[in-house]
Amino acid sequence: MSNEGLRRYQLSRREMLRTVGLGSVAVAGASFAAPLAISAKLLEGASGTLTTGIDEQAEIKAVIDQYFKSRYEGQRLLVQQDFNCFTDGSPRAKQFVQKERDKREVELLQAELFGLNYQTYNYTLDFSRVEVDQEVKRASVTVLDGHDVVFAGHAPIVSKQRNVAHAIELRHDGADWRIVEDDYVDDIRRMIDGGGARRRRSIAYIR
Repeated sequence: MSNEGLRRYQLSRREMLRTVGLGSVAVAGASFAAPLAISAKLLEGASGTLTTGIDEQAEIKAVIDQYFKSRYEGQRLLVQQDFNCFTDGSPRAKQFVQKERDKREVELLQAELFGLNYQTYNYTLDFSRVEVDQEVKRASVTVLDGHDVVFAGHAPIVSKQRNVAHAIELRHDGADWRIVEDDYVDDIRRMIDGGGARRRRSIAYIR
């Protein structure tokens, strides 16, 4: 997705949230849960005040919603996503993007061999924490990802997963909120943790 496309999505998303509030929102066939309970507090020391204005919540959640949509669509279409359009281009963000590319290499191979591409999917995002430091324009988000999916090679069985915790850090670049890092753990990340050699051994094992 281009930066302009992401911006148009954010604007339309912001207007929708102003209209319907921050309850569950259905977007392009996927359900997003966005609870109203958001924490706000002061950071200790001189790091600034944490606030969670409605418009700012909507902007941050719109970016995260679209990021997760891209993840699920990638598994449906069996494509390697480019997450650079969501990130701020910092060294940490580049490391995160590379880690996701490594993971997707293994994930796509598994899907092709065992019919694990998504035939259908429905997922929810439960935002348990959204904190914004206005002084440095950074946000910390904790969100639980859950889904019901049907794998193409195993239809019509519905596979369920719940409460995969993502700790997402974002930075405002003056125009948009951008992801710096998404810290989470799943089976494939555990499998390839340790770098390229570990990933190559995993691919050889799967084949």
